[in-house]
Amino acid sequence: MRELLAAEFVKMRFRWMPRIIVLIMLAIIGLIFWGVGTGDQRANLFFPRGLLAGLVFSGFFAPFLWPVLAGAWAGNEYSWGTLRLVLTRRPSRIQYAVSSLIILAVTAIVALVLALILSAILGALIGSLTGHGGIVTGGLPSDFVVILIKTFVAIVYVVCYYLILAFTAATIFQSPAAGIGIGIGVWIAEQVVTGIFTGLGSPWTDISDRFPIRYSSSLVERVVGNALSGRFVHGAPTAGLGEAIIGLAIYMAIFLALTLFVLRERDVTA
Repeated sequence: MRELLAAEFVKMRFRWMPRIIVLIMLAIIGLIFWGVGTGDQRANLFFPRGLLAGLVFSGFFAPFLWPVLAGAWAGNEYSWGTLRLVLTRRPSRIQYAVSSLIILAVTAIVALVLALILSAILGALIGSLTGHGGIVTGGLPSDFVVILIKTFVAIVYVVCYYLILAFTAATIFQSPAAGIGIGIGVWIAEQVVTGIFTGLGSPWTDISDRFPIRYSSSLVERVVGNALSGRFVHGAPTAGLGEAIIGLAIYMAIFLALTLFVLRERDVTA
């Protein structure tokens, strides 16, 4: 397991795609801070509240950025033939898949830490330029630090769902394009179907409330609560905190089980 983790780390260190994904995420966050910082919602960006806003922004783009990395990460192993080389050495299929997903999750955590650093710098800058000072603590909840930590964990949890989804799709279809397309396409399909089911009313609404997109949005909204105001919060969550955590866990367990089943059953040892 340690050797597999080391190999995945080396790949993550030297390949350009992870860096590009992270840079795109940071650039988008910077643009949003610049746009919102000139409007009436700028108070949500002042440091330290801006740390929370930066995490929420990172969650907005999780369905679009992280499936690209995970889908390419798993699918390219088939395209390049490296998966066959690895598995002919008879490592555990479980260890192989888990080590890849661990490195992907660590990359996401590092990216979110960088997002926090960028948010802190931009939040202090916006506060200073608008005459409010580099640090604005007025109106902060007394448990702000706890909310910040919970939000960070919640965003990581949501990102892991999209990583596993795209990784599974790329593994099943042996294609980076399939992993990326399905990873992003599922989110788009959920948006469309949720709108249709909501319009149809019960029991279709109840079915749409069990979609992963409902669980992920509810999880973030429950954790953030009223710490941010205005357009930063989508609306009333449709699932409780515990339900959202368990719901996403079930989806991730199903996708991970499919990945391990395919790796075990498919002939990639000769």
